Amino acid sequence: MNSSMATSACGHKTKELMQVVRQQNHFLNVVSHELRTPLNNSLEMLNQLSATQLDEDQAELFQDLDKANIDVTLVRKNADGLRR
Repeated sequence: MNSSMATSACGHKTKELMQVVRQQNHFLNVVSHELRTPLNNSLEMLNQLSATQLDEDQAELFQDLDKANIDVTLVRKNADGLRR
C-alpha cells in the first residue's frame, strides 16, 4: 500500500469515527432530554409532597421514590458527562 492510499484509508476511517461520535452524542442528547422532563416533574411533586404530613407507609414510599429519583438523576448526569 502506498502512502497516498494509506492516507486516503486513514481519512475514510476518521470520517467514519466522527460519524459514530456524532450519532452517539445525538443518542445521549435524546436520552438526557427524555429523562429530564419527567424527572423534573417527579422532583417537583416530591417536593410538594414533602411539605405534607405523611403516615409511616407513605413516608416509606416517599423515601423509595426519592431514592429512585436520585438514581435517575445520576444516570442523566452520567449521560450528560459522556457527551463531553
